[in-house]
Amino acid sequence: MLIDPSERRPHRKYSTRRAVAVLAATALLSLASAAHAQQASPEALFRMVVAGGTCKQNPDGYRCEYRVGKKLDFMVRDEGNAVYNISFRHSDIEDDFYAVMYDGCIVVTPGVGHPMNFGRDYGAYIAPVNGRVYRTLEQCKAAR
Repeated sequence: MLIDPSERRPHRKYSTRRAVAVLAATALLSLASAAHAQQASPEALFRMVVAGGTCKQNPDGYRCEYRVGKKLDFMVRDEGNAVYNISFRHSDIEDDFYAVMYDGCIVVTPGVGHPMNFGRDYGAYIAPVNGRVYRTLEQCKAAR
């Protein structure tokens, strides 16, 4: 069956405006993805934990409070005589970040609610002995 040329639909051409809009949207998504990947780097996590911590000296030692991401909230306090009180006020693996004790250090790591996928050894490490944040478990353990 032949189609009469007068009944043929006109061929739709993409306008220049539409092509530019598609390219701009693609570029913005690429930039957003790169920025998100940068935010998710081990160095970015280290800096986020450092920025989320506040430490104050007291007569017995120190008290450090940490707030990371949307909900993670915990405190480390030196009680004196090498006794350290660690209070996890809110730490949930379902959130964007959570904290656990591991090999004598507090480890802050992305949770299930974080959009990126990470390896097993990804985290920032806090030594209870001084409240400082370290990039590796070995550095944290050496602080003891």
